[in-house]
Amino acid sequence: MKFVVEALRKLDKEDFKVLKIIEIGMSKSEYVPVEFIARGIRKDLEYVFRRLQKLSNLGLVQRMKGA
Repeated sequence: MKFVVEALRKLDKEDFKVLKIIEIGMSKSEYVPVEFIARGIRKDLEYVFRRLQKLSNLGLVQRMKGA
């Protein structure tokens, strides 16, 4: 529980937007394409990659590269 609280404290508004889009995408499939996330938050792919890296480092998402 402590881990989750610490991770949530490090998130900002944009991180929550990314998590929300991921949740929406996962209602349709197991994996969410980066392009879907970028369209959902109206940002470029590089921006999305940086956000996903942060979320991955916090243990909140798992990334699968090259699939």
